[in-house]
Amino acid sequence: ERYGFATPQDVGKTIAEATAEKEKAIEASRSNNADIDIPVRPGLAYLPFQKAGIAYALQRDATLIGDEMGLGKTIQALGYINAQSDIQSILVVCPASLKLNWAREAEKWLVRKYSIGIAKSTNVPDTGVVIINWDILKKNLETLQSRRFDLLIADEMHYAKSRFFPVYNSLTVGAELQAVEALKFIIHLGRNIHITSLTNRIFYRYYCNSF
Repeated sequence: ERYGFATPQDVGKTIAEATAEKEKAIEASRSNNADIDIPVRPGLAYLPFQKAGIAYALQRDATLIGDEMGLGKTIQALGYINAQSDIQSILVVCPASLKLNWAREAEKWLVRKYSIGIAKSTNVPDTGVVIINWDILKKNLETLQSRRFDLLIADEMHYAKSRFFPVYNSLTVGAELQAVEALKFIIHLGRNIHITSLTNRIFYRYYCNSF
């Protein structure tokens, strides 16, 4: 009002509700176990904190997983898929050195039958799970853009912070759809980076309720 703008009477209530919801999400992200049944193949089992991560992701359309290396971020993403029967098409973007590992882990952990293909240069397989490395992403955007993915998994997201940023920036979904269309997102951070800077630059509009 001081500057000539009208303030809605319920703005205080809206801010309070948003703050409470944010605090609730932060508290949930700190859980180290979850009382939830997640489909898993015989002989395999999720660790308690992995179940907590999967349960957290199931409550939102976009999730940032920042666990330390070796704690099973890949398994959490695959467990999320196992818990969501409506996920049929998946795009995994990762470093070239991890493509085979993603294919092996998907074969091992996914409880439903998926065809799994690894993109090579300008050849993107028409499979249920498409695994592609960051450095050939841009040249294959036209092919990827012709599909609609149920889930996009961005592994080693710190690749988007520097020279790969223009490539990944075209993988956004919103009012101004630029390239690959996906309904849900899981982002893995493989290094300690300035998370606020990264999320502000790339994900603020779409992932602000994710962590």
